[in-house]
Amino acid sequence: MSGPVTFDVPSEAAQHRLDRWLVAQLPGVSRSQLQKWIREGRVLVDGKPAHKGGIRLEGGERVTVLRPPPEPATPRPEPIPLDVLYEDEHVVVLNKPAGLVVHPAPGHPSGTVVNALLARYPSLTGGEEQVRPGIVHRLDKETSGVLVVARNKEALEFYRASFGGGKRARSTWRWSTAIPTAHGGLSALPLAEIPVTASGSGWCPTAGRPPRSSR
Repeated sequence: MSGPVTFDVPSEAAQHRLDRWLVAQLPGVSRSQLQKWIREGRVLVDGKPAHKGGIRLEGGERVTVLRPPPEPATPRPEPIPLDVLYEDEHVVVLNKPAGLVVHPAPGHPSGTVVNALLARYPSLTGGEEQVRPGIVHRLDKETSGVLVVARNKEALEFYRASFGGGKRARSTWRWSTAIPTAHGGLSALPLAEIPVTASGSGWCPTAGRPPRSSR
């Protein structure tokens, strides 16, 4: 189950720890999972994030748990064509078309690059991340471009470290409906990914790391 669920704390629960009392109200949810939700701000006491599972209840509080969407199931192989630019025993480089999702997620449980990869490379592994095995970096659904996929754990760790450590450069193309008045310029607007729905995201122009692009 996902979505919010609310409980009214009875007076007899006074002095009980929040996490211990709450886990008894949520069958199938472990205490460690509940504590993770608390750290993520998913547990509200009278409308405010609890942050600590050890706080003592007084009785009369209203506790709301914002349960996250369920994790996608382990993806299955699907015979989806791939445009392979390069491959060896360690890495696969793909040309991802626009409109194709990289890995399963809420709203896109199948028909992704990962499903296609598992059909072509059955031994592909993602370590602890079985939902996106081998995926080094992602591209948005409507973005086309080169996608790097690692074929073993060692390659996955190497390429993720390279991408995360600023050892690569990425270029993107942009289109404008207006005619530029100058021969060159610099764009440096801050962009940050923000959650909008369980199956998508939006972009906020007032926060985040400023990207710099020139023409």
